[in-house]
Amino acid sequence: NVTNTQEGCFRFGAVIEHQDPLNPLSPHSRVPHPYESYFVNNFDGTFTSRLFGQPGYAQLSESAPLFLHRGAENGSEIGAFSSLLNPIKLDSLRAKVDEFAPFGLLPVYVFET
Repeated sequence: NVTNTQEGCFRFGAVIEHQDPLNPLSPHSRVPHPYESYFVNNFDGTFTSRLFGQPGYAQLSESAPLFLHRGAENGSEIGAFSSLLNPIKLDSLRAKVDEFAPFGLLPVYVFET
């Protein structure tokens, strides 16, 4: 349990959820709201690859939960690739494609590692 919410640096992160056997009704997050933390049951399917050396190592997959893709302080993804601002760039790309694409054409976005 968090006893001092004013010290430490667990913010804008996600961890595997575990139930406190002594207090099953314990709140999951005691971090103040602007610095939200997320709890998940497991991280299966969250990453493109979990094998070091693979091109998609530690990258969030397309099927990862939305709060991981948009959970960083700046609206980007949580994790090591947050500084790339991929979700923000994708929003900009979608806006431009919607603006300039011919009517009736449906874009398909293909992500590569």
